[in-house]
Amino acid sequence: MNPFIENTGVIPCGCSDIAHHILYVKDPDDPTIYVYMQLTDQPWYRRLWRGIKYIFGYKCRFGMYDEIIVNEDNIHYFLEWNEHIVLKTTEQKPDAPIEE
Repeated sequence: MNPFIENTGVIPCGCSDIAHHILYVKDPDDPTIYVYMQLTDQPWYRRLWRGIKYIFGYKCRFGMYDEIIVNEDNIHYFLEWNEHIVLKTTEQKPDAPIEE
C-alpha cells in the first residue's frame, strides 16, 4: 500500500461541511504531522483580487494559511484542546465513560 495513504487521515468538522474538514499526514520518519485546511472557494474575480492584494503585501487580519506543521514544539496545544474537550464533555455527561 502507498505509505502516503497509510499515514493520512481526515478530521471532520462538527458542522459536517466538507469545506471545513482537515487533512493530516503523519511523517513516517519524523515525529511531525502536516495539517492542511481547504481554502474557501471563491469566484475567479475575488481570487484574482485577493492575489493582487497579496502580491502587494496586504495582510489579512485572519491570516492566509493553508498548512501548519505539528511537531514536538507545538503538540501541547493540541493536547490542551483535547483535554478541554474531554473535560467539558464529561462535565455535561457525568455518567458517561471516557473512551480512549
